[in-house]
Amino acid sequence: MKYYEALGTSRGITALIGGGGKTSLLMRLAQELSSFGTVIVGATAKMYPPQGMCLVVPPDEGVLKQALAFNNLICTGRQTSKGKITLEAGDVPMLRSLADYVLLEADGSNGRPLKAHAQHEPALPEGVEKTVLVIGIDGLGKPISLAAHRPELYAKILNKDLAYLVQAEDAAKVAVIEALHDSVFINKVENEAAMKLALALAAMLNCPVAAGALLKEIKPCLLR
Repeated sequence: MKYYEALGTSRGITALIGGGGKTSLLMRLAQELSSFGTVIVGATAKMYPPQGMCLVVPPDEGVLKQALAFNNLICTGRQTSKGKITLEAGDVPMLRSLADYVLLEADGSNGRPLKAHAQHEPALPEGVEKTVLVIGIDGLGKPISLAAHRPELYAKILNKDLAYLVQAEDAAKVAVIEALHDSVFINKVENEAAMKLALALAAMLNCPVAAGALLKEIKPCLLR
């Protein structure tokens, strides 16, 4: 099974939010989808442009059309500090009109496997067809202070202290309370123990859930 199949990725705009692994998932989806359609990737948060990918900066409609005539997969955004790019909300409808698929990284997590969202997060523009929440299974069993981005907020949602070890039911609770997603991808499910945790987590979520290990080349599977 391909990642786009496991996540039910449809034409239009797909936004990735949550914990670490979003960029890897975005790139995997982009590679798969560009084998049969046109794909534009970008970020409404901030991201480093993928190496080796056609890059259009800033997102000019004419230049993007020309680039898509020769490349099924391109990246676009506006230059920010430290070499990163970002998209403004007004850029996204144009991208949707140009490509079959638009993949957006709409969140930052500083590489932490879990995340709680501040009021201004995630940066979801109008017209998003699907929002995928990424949860790293390696965050379970670790203290909130180490596992979660915005750990104080994560602890507040759970009514726990920062030293509390996150369990599957806790990750599910935060996801359900925030209710920002349409589906969930559980990353770094690399062995039987991780799969048992992923199955327990999936059972407590009220949406489609897939699991896999992006960096280990383990194919994704549907859990519910």
